[in-house]
Order: sequence, then C-alpha cells, then structure tokens
Amino acid sequence: MKYIKNTTQSNKTWIGKVVEPDEYYLIPEDKENAFGNDATVITDITSGEAVIAKDDTGNNDITDIVLAINFLKNLTTPSVVNINQPFASKILSDGKKLYTRIHGISATVSGAADNIDFSVPYNNCKITGIEIFNGELGDKINLKILDTPTGTISGVANYTLNQFGFNVYIDSAMYRYQSNYDADLIKDMVLRLEYDAVTADESPKTVYVNIILHEVKD
Repeated sequence: MKYIKNTTQSNKTWIGKVVEPDEYYLIPEDKENAFGNDATVITDITSGEAVIAKDDTGNNDITDIVLAINFLKNLTTPSVVNINQPFASKILSDGKKLYTRIHGISATVSGAADNIDFSVPYNNCKITGIEIFNGELGDKINLKILDTPTGTISGVANYTLNQFGFNVYIDSAMYRYQSNYDADLIKDMVLRLEYDAVTADESPKTVYVNIILHEVKD
C-alpha cells in the first residue's frame, strides 16, 4: 500500500483527488502509475508539501525524497529513514560505511547570474556543506539539486528536485556553510550554484568552491 499525505495547511488536489491538510490518502493500485509520473505530485514531494508513506499512522512516513519517489514509482523497496537525523558515526544503521570526499571546483562569474554545476560522481552519497572562496560582499547564491540527465528520480531530465539556499549572501574572501543534517544524493544528480556576483564593471572573476560529500559504500 502507498499513501500520500498533505503536509500543508490548504487542500491539495492530486490526480483529481482533493486531500485536506494533514490527511493521508491511500493511492489506489490502478492510479499508482499516474501518481508516480505526475509532475505536480513529484514537485510537492520534493518541496515537502507532500509525504509518501507506507501506512497512515504517521510512523512510516518516507522522508528521504529519493527513497520516497522510488517507492512511489516501484523502483525500489526502501526502509523508512529520516534525513533530518545527522550521522555521528562512520557506520550507518544499515551497516554501510561513510567515506568523506571533498571536491573542489572553480568557475568564472560576472555581473549576471551564472550557473556553477557539479555532477555527483558516486552511486550514493550525502552532502553536509560547501565552502566558497574569493567571493565579494554582496554576492548571493541559490543552491539547487537537479535530477540526472535521464530524469532518474522525477522522470524529467535535469528537473529541480530541491533547493537548499535562497538568495544567500556570502562574505568576502571565504564563505562556509556546514549543515547539522545530511541530504542524500545519487550518481549524476547535479548540484547547481546560481551565483549572482557583484562587480562594479561586470568584469569576470574566479570563485572557488569546495563541496563536502560522504560516499556511502557497503
């Protein structure tokens, strides 16, 4: 059985069904495919306005976006996990191990917004932070997570699955953000920094970015 929960304070309509706030809806078997391929449903899951669950008790909500969408699409049978629980050990509860992998990239930016993209090279990993060097006071960024070029999660190539930074202003010289919570990524997902630089004459400058990942391996 698959349930979808409306986590907002307003009615939501999915595939013709009106679901009230905080209500669970049992997805009929003959509509599972429609739900799994509906852009509105996928968008609401990735934005947190909907949660996929294995029952309506509130104890088996699948809060990991990747696992939730895979479960909805029958791509895998996930165990229930909570991405809001930070890991404090190299060994996860399922016995898999974490290996820190820090990647550095550089890019030229100017007065207009520029996209700095990084393609995830690992089958499974977690991200906990980024560092940006050589910025300028007043520069601002959006941090987005895009689906793979083949649309592995959403069915739509390079679809925006989530956004973690919204017009975040950075300090000059160095900016660092280290999250207390990890987020899961899979191979070929794209981390996109939309970098809006402050430059008096729109002359280009080079910024340097470190991305703090933790590869998940057996």
